[in-house]
Amino acid sequence: CTPDGRCLTVAGGSQGAGDAELYSPYDVAISSGGDIFVVDTQNHRIQRWGYKDTAGVTVAGGDGELSFPSSASLDEGRR
Repeated sequence: CTPDGRCLTVAGGSQGAGDAELYSPYDVAISSGGDIFVVDTQNHRIQRWGYKDTAGVTVAGGDGELSFPSSASLDEGRR
């Protein structure tokens, strides 16, 4: 939440593997542009949520490439 009390919920309500669901979110990284990257540990993926998105986009994992990821960091200088 921001200092003035504004909060944003990007996922929740039920656990699962859908684009708007998470299963054991473990870490979060926020880009300078405001995108939120969520480490979705039990789904073995990293989800990106943009401003006003109603669903996340898998940017890593989800296909066996990650095994129980536990942290995220961004290198915004590298494109």
